[in-house]
Amino acid sequence: MLQNKSTTIVSEVKGFFTSTEKATNVILNILSSLTLSEKQIGLQSKNNNEYKNINKLLLVLLFPFFDIKDAWQYGKSSLFPVLGCGKDVFYRLLNDNFIAWRKISFKISMQLIGRTSTKSNETGTALGKFIKSRRIGCHLLGMAKMGKTRYLFNDKKLTAKEIIDYHRKTKKLKRSKQLACYYSQAMADFNGIPVKLFFCKTSRRGKWHLLLATDLKLNFEQARKIYSTRWSIEVFF
Repeated sequence: MLQNKSTTIVSEVKGFFTSTEKATNVILNILSSLTLSEKQIGLQSKNNNEYKNINKLLLVLLFPFFDIKDAWQYGKSSLFPVLGCGKDVFYRLLNDNFIAWRKISFKISMQLIGRTSTKSNETGTALGKFIKSRRIGCHLLGMAKMGKTRYLFNDKKLTAKEIIDYHRKTKKLKRSKQLACYYSQAMADFNGIPVKLFFCKTSRRGKWHLLLATDLKLNFEQARKIYSTRWSIEVFF
């Protein structure tokens, strides 16, 4: 339950899923733990508003997890029964120039960082399983840390740094003239989930960055192109 007695949206959304859908529960539990109030983040609803702005914002935050690309698709989604409103309700909210969206984004981001930093490995596994279980056949593609997380690679539990060091020693590093960067890729297992790891850096002395994908058919250029479209998602919010 959100730290706002008038908000029950997250609790209602939980009712649509079974206890076996662990990734959904992880997402909703994190969202419900946020301390948000309309006054605190400058999102006060008008007296004549049928739907509270805070509820509309929470549903918009859930759009990507339910394959809802925009407000128009909301009416055909599984979330629609939670708040049976039309697309204009969300468009009016998102186009309101008096709302401090950067302030809201900052407050939510800081809270999410604090709540997920100690559970990143567990959450990543749950998200991977959630994505793989969707009937629409979607995949997970995102940036991963070059940290202490270990992947099963060549029958050994190695970190991302150890995997790219192995590729360097075995001369498996390549250069993409099209993308002007050095890269390498590896098939691995992440807590029981087959994944493809893409390493890239822009110069010989640069730092390696890591992309993780559950779509094993992707090559590096395809993964880089798909990931770069994240900008359109960030602009949407």
